[in-house]
Order: sequence, then C-alpha cells, then structure tokens
Amino acid sequence: MDQEAVYRWETLPEYVATQQYSRCLGRIFRSLPRRVRRKVVEPMTGAALLMSQGIAGFNADVPPSERLTGVEREAFRRRALTGIRWSRDGLDLLKDIRRASRPDLLAAAELLERIESGVRSAEAPPDWL
Repeated sequence: MDQEAVYRWETLPEYVATQQYSRCLGRIFRSLPRRVRRKVVEPMTGAALLMSQGIAGFNADVPPSERLTGVEREAFRRRALTGIRWSRDGLDLLKDIRRASRPDLLAAAELLERIESGVRSAEAPPDWL
C-alpha cells in the first residue's frame, strides 16, 4: 500500500533506497542461522536507522520561524555517512563468513552504493544559509 509522502525528503531517491535496504536486511536476517542473527540484527538495524535519520535531518522541512544551520545539516549528513559505513562493514562481515543469502547481500550492497551516492551529492534545501 503506497502512502502519500508527508515530507519532501520521503520522496528523495536516497531515502527511498534506505527503505528498500531495510526490507533487504529483513530477508538477509531470515536467511541467517539464529546464533549469527542474534549478533548482527541490532547493529545493522541501528546503522540503517542512522542512514534514514541522517537523510531526513539533512533535508528537513522546518517551519518558517525555525532554521537549521549549515553546521546542523552537515552533522545529519555525517550521521547518514556513518550509517552507510557501518552497514557496509556488516555486509562485508556476512559476506566473509558466507552465512547470508548471496543475492540479497549483492542487492543490499548495490542499494548502499545508491544511498551513498545520493547523500554525497545532495544539495542542501534552499534554507541552508
């Protein structure tokens, strides 16, 4: 069921990709043995949340009476990039131990590339200054 976007950042390609990445993680987690899953679910889910929050914060729609400074927006971008780095580390670990579904790992890695490209090339909203 598609819902109408409430915020402008919900339609950004990199944010949409984070949602796809999260669904891909769910498939990866289901393919893991229980003992491995217990060790990776929390950190990898946290990293995915960090990405989403960073993208949303960098592109936040603020009321006219409020303003996010460039420093605040850049902190959100760095948060997203940290989540991407941690996610990539988790995927590399799963690839190295050969415990997860390879097609899902490849799909997740491709999504991370799209997310990172979008985050690195994103221009700040008009109220940046």
